[in-house]
Parts: sequence; C-alpha cells; structure tokens
Amino acid sequence: MASRTTFTIVAVLLSVFLYFYLDAHVPEPFPQKFKLKIMDAFMKTYGHVMSGMTSLGLIEYFSAADRKIGDWFILTMTTGFPWGSGVDSRLQITDTKLRDVRVKIYQPANSLGKKKRPVLVYFHGGGWSLLSADCYDPIMRKISRESEVVVISVE
Repeated sequence: MASRTTFTIVAVLLSVFLYFYLDAHVPEPFPQKFKLKIMDAFMKTYGHVMSGMTSLGLIEYFSAADRKIGDWFILTMTTGFPWGSGVDSRLQITDTKLRDVRVKIYQPANSLGKKKRPVLVYFHGGGWSLLSADCYDPIMRKISRESEVVVISVE
C-alpha cells in the first residue's frame, strides 16, 4: 500500500513539474506549438546541465567539454541522435584540415567527376567559443544534397 501511495505522489509531482517545464509562451498562429515547447525544454535542460556542472567545478564555460555537450544537445534536437546523421550515400563527406583549419567538405556524389562546381563556404556562428561545425552537419548535408553544391563547413 505504501509503495502505491509513494508511486502516486511521485507521478503527480513529476506531471506537475513537466507541465510547468513545458509551459512556454508560444504565439497563437504558430502551427507546431508542441515541437517548439519540446525544443524550449531541451534548451532549458542544456542551460541547467551546464550551470550545474559549472557550479560543481566539473567543467568551465566555453571549454572543449562545454562545446561537445552543446553539440550533443543541438544534434539530438535536430536529428534525434547525439552522434549525428551517419552515412549518406548521396554525399561524399570528408573531414580534413586546410592550412591548419579543420573543415568538413560535403560533395554531392553525382557531381564528383565535374571540373567546375559551385562551392559554398560556411562559417558557423558562435565566435569560436560555442558549438562547432559538427552541430551544423544536418543542414550542411541538406544544402549540399538539394542544391548540388560543394559545401565547405569551417570550424
């Protein structure tokens, strides 16, 4: 009997917590409110995790660990997985360095034999402090695939 009561109390408290945690103000004409609320909850969680880990002295803001955790959160929000999208048979993706700068090159497989191809060079935001080129991988793949452009994503 006591375990059933404890379970009920925990379930009610968890439900109330989730209700308020997901309670983000979304403008009325927005068509996918629940998805936006989930993304807001992810960002809140990221902020709480980073604040907690920094307060405990486990990491520092703008460190390599902070960037990696930020990448995991963004990749999980955009792809559903913290490790990214995996292999794409329609693209040739190369991680390399150009003059000691890490870049990721996305080349459409159907244009590999062409001598002249359009190129897009993408510099991600974050001021070399937040996130990395890896968290922009899904959108770089989409741009390269759909527009048949070679994309060079600069770290």
